[in-house]
Amino acid sequence: MKKFTALFLIAIMSLTLFACGKKEVTVDTDALLAELSGNAMFFDANLAQISEKALKNEVGIDPENYVSATYFVGSGFTGEEYGVFECTDEKTAEIVEECLEARVDRQRESLESYAPEAVFRLDNAVIEQSGKYVAIIVAEDFNAAGKLLNSYLG
Repeated sequence: MKKFTALFLIAIMSLTLFACGKKEVTVDTDALLAELSGNAMFFDANLAQISEKALKNEVGIDPENYVSATYFVGSGFTGEEYGVFECTDEKTAEIVEECLEARVDRQRESLESYAPEAVFRLDNAVIEQSGKYVAIIVAEDFNAAGKLLNSYLG
């Protein structure tokens, strides 16, 4: 009877651990991009999508690290931009997140000299990573940006 009880407890503990495993995250990137497009959280009304080549050269993200990526930048004087990435896996998503953090640092350094009034947007950039997805929003209304990303990646 003691052996049966011990085996029963081991089975229950194993099932409990299995149930606590990581769940695969799925993000509707098209819906997120649709909400970002023309959103009132941006001061700059003319954010433009950049090419994959520009994404690699300007933002520093290698196409090998993502399955799909969409990135928009502002005029340059506002520091505003946003992007959504579906990466190949969680490890590459972490690499993309690091690249985005480095991008924000470079943009901040650059804007400090010619558009210091825009630096607060970069200081409050929202970068979220969940599973194999990463998103960035640098916007006038950084509180709304944070809430939006949290609703998709939270």
